[in-house]
Amino acid sequence: MTTKEAFKIRQMVENNVLACITDLVEEHGMYDEFEWTGEEEPEILECWIVTPFYGELLYEQGEPVIKRNLGYIWGRQTSGQAIYLDAVSENIAREMHVI
Repeated sequence: MTTKEAFKIRQMVENNVLACITDLVEEHGMYDEFEWTGEEEPEILECWIVTPFYGELLYEQGEPVIKRNLGYIWGRQTSGQAIYLDAVSENIAREMHVI
């Protein structure tokens, strides 16, 4: 990924990934509400509120999401790096022709 591509992906992520709510999801025991298209149960490390648009894109990529009217909750399966560096962020950017 080039620096220019990374910048565009970062902008996309900043516009669609709104807030980390891992503690809230844990506190309310919401892990059983996640839906995903893959066969194996994902290991969710972080939970983020995302826009409905981005939530649908994540779901199409096989990512776990909780679908809500005012926003989706994404169960991120990685941690310790910026979200725009995640492979799923790059995949969505390529599909959306952001990069």
